[in-house]
Amino acid sequence: MAAATVLKKQWGYFVGGDTGAASITGDIYVKRLLLNANDSADTITVTDTAGSLLVNWAAPVSLTGVFEVDAKVKGLVINPSAADDWCSVIVE
Repeated sequence: MAAATVLKKQWGYFVGGDTGAASITGDIYVKRLLLNANDSADTITVTDTAGSLLVNWAAPVSLTGVFEVDAKVKGLVINPSAADDWCSVIVE
């Protein structure tokens, strides 16, 4: 299992493409997390690098979720359960 890919974007980070945990390092001011799954059995877990849980998301029927975070964190670890799940991290 390879780590999910982290792509730096103008608005933040796009994470997806595999099921291994992906890390974003450094201090980040996270405004919002946008989560998307391909199946209602999928999950995405988001923690900071210290291991504090930010989101433990189980995909609803709509297969999308939006979480307002508005907090500075010391890095993120994003762990999707399926390779076709993704998380957008909107930063300030």
